[in-house]
Order: sequence, then structure tokens, then C-alpha cells
Amino acid sequence: MPKSLYIFLLIFLLTLSLIPLSAVDFDIIISPTYAKVRAGETASFTVSLIKLNPGFSNDVYLTVFYEPPYSSVSFLDNPLKPGVVETTIMKVITSEKTPPGTYTITVRGRDTTGASVYEGVTVEVLPPEPQFILSISPSRLSVYRGERANFTVYATPTYGFTGPIYLKLICPLCTSYVFTPNPMCPTCPPSCCPALPCAYYSSTLSIDTSGMAPGDYSVVVEGCSGSSCYRAYATLTVLEAPRPENINLIVYPLTLVAKPEDNVKVDVTISIPGGKSPDPLTLRVYAPQGWYLSYYPTKFYETSTVQLWISVPKGTLQGTYNIGIELYKGETLLKSRSVVVIVKSVEQAKISLFAAPYEIILTKDSPRAQIAVLVTYSGEVEDATLSLLGLPAGISYSIPPKLRPGQLGVINLTLTDAKEGNYSASLVATMDGLSASTNFRVIVKGAQVETPTKTTTLTESTTLTETKRETVTLTVERGLATTDYLLIAIAFLLLVLILALLLRRGAGGTAQGGVVQAPEGTQA
Repeated sequence: MPKSLYIFLLIFLLTLSLIPLSAVDFDIIISPTYAKVRAGETASFTVSLIKLNPGFSNDVYLTVFYEPPYSSVSFLDNPLKPGVVETTIMKVITSEKTPPGTYTITVRGRDTTGASVYEGVTVEVLPPEPQFILSISPSRLSVYRGERANFTVYATPTYGFTGPIYLKLICPLCTSYVFTPNPMCPTCPPSCCPALPCAYYSSTLSIDTSGMAPGDYSVVVEGCSGSSCYRAYATLTVLEAPRPENINLIVYPLTLVAKPEDNVKVDVTISIPGGKSPDPLTLRVYAPQGWYLSYYPTKFYETSTVQLWISVPKGTLQGTYNIGIELYKGETLLKSRSVVVIVKSVEQAKISLFAAPYEIILTKDSPRAQIAVLVTYSGEVEDATLSLLGLPAGISYSIPPKLRPGQLGVINLTLTDAKEGNYSASLVATMDGLSASTNFRVIVKGAQVETPTKTTTLTESTTLTETKRETVTLTVERGLATTDYLLIAIAFLLLVLILALLLRRGAGGTAQGGVVQAPEGTQA
């Protein structure tokens, strides 16, 4: 073959390979392709319609196949209309619960003919602004006038907060008080509580009740760091009656760290001067709704120590919770203490699988199709293993054996000689012992349908054979019918009559000299 002809054929084949199998008349572009926001903020993108064919006039509907956890995606205008609305705004609205990370969002544009294009954008979610949660313990305290009411103020930092917190008492007004220390600064926890975070805040609020009239007061403490301010609330009851016997309520420890489904123990000691009390003392304990408390007894006449067991329910969210412990004499509150339970929980990693479109049509004229696949995983990033189940014989496919979470994968389907019909298939993603699956449907149209001629012939032959056997069986059964018995009886009677006639004839004549003489009246 001449070298010039060989080059010509090579260029011709290369040109054919560059011709798309199925071209569309439009496309979409998204700007920008990357955005960075903090959890709770909104990222905005511009989606524009591009007409590849000047005569293109179909509406293009936009669909999002993936949204970051605890977030939503919306379009200002949908669908896009050529010549009318060719640009819209896509908003990715996150919340404070959206986990920090980088997310890929796939947007599909599909016109009224079913032609589709895909475009992706990346959103990086940063943690929310560092902040803190303020609390006060106990939530309710009763003292006699002239005593000092002591509260403990706690601050739980979140998202890396490490700044100082300045405290002040909002209510009650005109009250002598002091915070120790003020401001609160992060310190390491005592050695008896190694599980506490090192950024641990606490301060003691001491209120002098000498100038306060008996009654209930709302205690409002405000803590500020920069422009962020938060408040905590408690109730102080100032009693007019003189102080009763010097009864002490001792609780240890005052701070516990637990996780859901844990059982923790607190020692509660009621110390009565002289050892005994003429009137019963009642212990009451209050916990968050759904928590289980166990202690016995509840009434005391003498100095005693009680073990209080606290059960943290399954599914309790991470945070700080208060257990109120109060000692009463009748209906009069004598002492109160508060135990702080810091609940820490670790969420189990989760895997999710998304595939689109969920319905695929294969025909002889259009035997190929693609499926977009996306895997998300909340644990440490690693590759997911993909497998495809349920496709019938006659449909071949290619699938990426490994797919990294957050990256878009493609599955190619090809119709060869599958029969016409609707088929259900499943796509399964597995990683780190977890799996997720999604279903889709494959519709095969225009395939050759095999005519069941041979099967019909065999069925008719079997029916004829069974009919012949029934006819033979009926013939045998008729030989035993009543009519046949009657014919046999008639034949038997005829035989008897013939024998009787022969016997009668032999009795009517006698043989003499070898000649038989006929009876009288009988002619020769």
C-alpha cells in the first residue's frame, strides 16, 4: 500500500473517532466552580445556558444529585428558557450542623427531549466561628438571709474557642457579688478528671444576701468574648426563717464525663449534727428528660451516704447536662447541689451512594447509555469498591472497580442481544465494612422476541395422548356393565332349555333289537 494512502486512511479514521455518537444542542456552565464558606453560611453560583445550536429552543430543567449533609440547594429560576431566562443563581445553604469538608455537587441539565448534560462544582465547608456555651450550677439554690449564695459558672468551648470570657451579673440588681476568677481563661482540668478537655472554663459566683429581702430571684450571668455574648440562668431563693440545724449535703464528684449508654456513680452524703434528726429529711434528684436515676433510700433520720447511679440514654447528643440534688425538711428546701455531666459521643461513619439517571432505555438504534455515580463517606477518606447486580444476559457494562468518595464515576452500558423487557438492577458500594446500595431500572425496547411455536406443538401432542388413554380406560370399564351381565344370563338360559329338550326326547322311546320304535301316532 502506498504510504500516502496509508496516511489518508489514518487521518480519516481519526476524524471519525472525534465525531460524537450522540450530540446535544446545548450545554451549561457554572461560575465559580469552587467556593469556601463557614458552616451556617450560603454559597452562590451562577448557572448559564449555552446554545450550541442557534435554533435550540427547548426548556432546560436543572437537577442536583448531591447535597452536603444538613444543607439544601435551590435555584432562583428553573427551568432555563432560551431567549427568556438563560441564567439563574444556584444557592448552597449550609447549617451549623454541616460537617466541615470538601463536597462536590453535580448539576444536571435536561431538555424536554431527554438530552442531558452534567456540570460539577466544589464547596469547601469550614467549621463555624469559634464560640462557647455558658451554664450555671446549681440551677436553683436556697439560702437564708445573710448567707452567701455560691454558684459555679461553666463555659464549654466549641470549634477551637480559646479566648478569655468576661463575666458580669445582670440580675438581681443592687446586689453585692464577686466572680472568682474574672475573666475566665482556659485551664487544664484537675488530675482526677483526665477525660475533660484542656480548654476548661469555670468561675465561682458568690452573692451576699444580707441586703436582700426574702423571696425568689432570677440570677442572670452574662459572659462576653469580643462581640460574642451569652447568658446563663438560675434561681435564688432567700429564706426569712432562721437557719435550721447545721445539716450538710456533700456530693462527690461534681463533674463527670460519660458517653451514651454509660452508668456513672455519685456519692451523696447527708451529714446531720449529733447523728440523728427528729424530723425526716427527703432527698430529691432531678435529671434531664429520659435519663434514669437510681438511689435508695429517699428519707433519712440520721447521717447517711447514698450511691446515686445515673444512666445516660442511648442517642444522647454531645453536650453538658446538669443533675440537681436537693435536700428537704417537709417542703422546705435545706440544701441543693448540682452535678455536671459532660456527654461525649462519637458518630459512626456513614456511607451514601447516588446514581443517576435511575431509568435507562436501550434500543437497537441507541444501544449505549451512561450512569453517573457518586459515593460519600463521613469517615476517613478511602476508595470504595463498586459492584453491579441484576443486569440480564445480553447487556454488557464497564464499571470502575474503585471510586474515591466525592469524585464522580461513570458506568457504561451496552445492549447486545438482551430480550425486550423491564429489568431492575442494583449498584452496591462497600468500604471499611460498611455498604450502601441504590436501584435503577433498565428498559430494553425493539429486541427480537422468540416465538414459542415449538412449545405450543408439544403441548397439543400431550393433550391428544392423554385423551386416547381416557378412551381405552372407558372401553374396559364398559365390559363390566349391567348389560353384559344380562347377555350372559340369557345365553345360560338358552343352554338350559336345549339340554331339557334333549333329555325329554330321550325319555319318550325304547330301543328293541337295535331298532328304535317310534311312538304311536308317529308316521315313518
